Amino acid sequence: MNRLTALTAPPLFLRPHLYGVRRQALGEILSAHGLPSYRAAQLFTWVYRKHRRDPAEMTDLPQTLRRELDQICDVALPKVASVQSTRDGNTHKFVLALADGARVECVSMRTPRRLTFCLSSQVGCALKCSFCATGLMGLERNLTPQEIVAQVLHMGDFHGWSDDRFNLVFMGMGEPLANYRHVVDAIHILHDPARLEPRRAADHGLDQRARATDPRARRARSAARARGVAPRHHRRASRSSWCR
Repeated sequence: MNRLTALTAPPLFLRPHLYGVRRQALGEILSAHGLPSYRAAQLFTWVYRKHRRDPAEMTDLPQTLRRELDQICDVALPKVASVQSTRDGNTHKFVLALADGARVECVSMRTPRRLTFCLSSQVGCALKCSFCATGLMGLERNLTPQEIVAQVLHMGDFHGWSDDRFNLVFMGMGEPLANYRHVVDAIHILHDPARLEPRRAADHGLDQRARATDPRARRARSAARARGVAPRHHRRASRSSWCR
């Protein structure tokens, strides 16, 4: 990075977040700093496939980029405030402390066939479902893509990345389709070709009135009808007692 690039770099509080941007966007960010865009693929491979997040360990990157990555991107992750486990050790609830002081929960659930990560998409929830404790909080705010991705990274670290594949379900705090853009960004990051390898991602769904107001859902239904495809009736998945 030359001196001009360093002088024109954005203030630290305006830095894009390394774990909150898609690979193509990261390539554009690096290009703006005079670096080749293919470095983004290398970064994604280190972070999401090799599970190394210390730039000093990314040995195929130039030393300048390793040294100054935190000046280009925010590389901080929320801290894990607590972890609770069931007696059988198959289910773990994680509480993450976010930068603004908010707290959010995520859960890992192991069965004989698979490991599943249950993710939150909001702090609180506005839908106020009678069966859901999170609804009693009301909605505080949407989670950012990096705060969603961070849940997967922390749970993967806890389990030592011993599973080559795992499931992602958006059945934690909040309504994922009410935070559509950030949830989709997080899914694209996690499903990038240089990525982790979740088997599939699912959500517990908006109620019918909320779905009816989503223009993307309406377009999807219209396209399905045009192709003669019958609408799917989603069954509500059972919730773990840890997934509030």
